[in-house]
Amino acid sequence: MNDNNEEEEYDDALGQLFWDYFNQKNRIEITERNDGFIDVEDPRIWFSTYKDWLDVEKKSMKYVNGTRVLDIGCGTGKHALYLQKEKGFGVFGIDTSPLAIRVCKLLGLIKARV
Repeated sequence: MNDNNEEEEYDDALGQLFWDYFNQKNRIEITERNDGFIDVEDPRIWFSTYKDWLDVEKKSMKYVNGTRVLDIGCGTGKHALYLQKEKGFGVFGIDTSPLAIRVCKLLGLIKARV
């Protein structure tokens, strides 16, 4: 996205899904591979709050220690944001998706980079 509010083209399907959901556009992503695998990605899971996380996600937060966290492949930043806002960690999120990083920052992640 540029400053003129024109959408830039990204080769970033998942990031576009995050961006659209963040902007209240109701979309899903369907992945179909040539081996017959088909998956539907609902973006709501990427924006869920702690109370709605899977048990394995909640359990993993108990293993975070120290004062700083590097979240590799942070996506929308839901885990990073939880650790930053609720647990007081200094969190740095990285992702290959420019749109995911944009969403992270707009949601309040202080440090995030592509």
